[in-house]
Amino acid sequence: MLTLPTIASAASYSYSFNITSSVTGNTKHTLSAGTVKTTAKGNTYSADGGESSSKSKYQVGVQRFLTNYADPISANGSSYTKTIGSVNSGSYAVVVNKYSSTGYKVKGKGTINQ
Repeated sequence: MLTLPTIASAASYSYSFNITSSVTGNTKHTLSAGTVKTTAKGNTYSADGGESSSKSKYQVGVQRFLTNYADPISANGSSYTKTIGSVNSGSYAVVVNKYSSTGYKVKGKGTINQ
């Protein structure tokens, strides 16, 4: 008997952020039950809009009832992939939280991947 592997369709949703504290997206993304990751790239900026030499940290999460966050990410202009955690199937909003007080704001973009 020939068996073929089952290929699950992967979900990938883009987001961007420009925050001084935190933001919750108003777009809901449908996720399946399972592990959710984010690939994100952000940088730290001063109040005058220039890139700050002191780098902040930020967190990316998904929210349905409670928020599941990835470990803090350095806002240093590099791209990082972090695991947010395991979720149940349903609609989720993306949440980005400035994790440290360094710098005035954090600006960047990323994807939620499953």
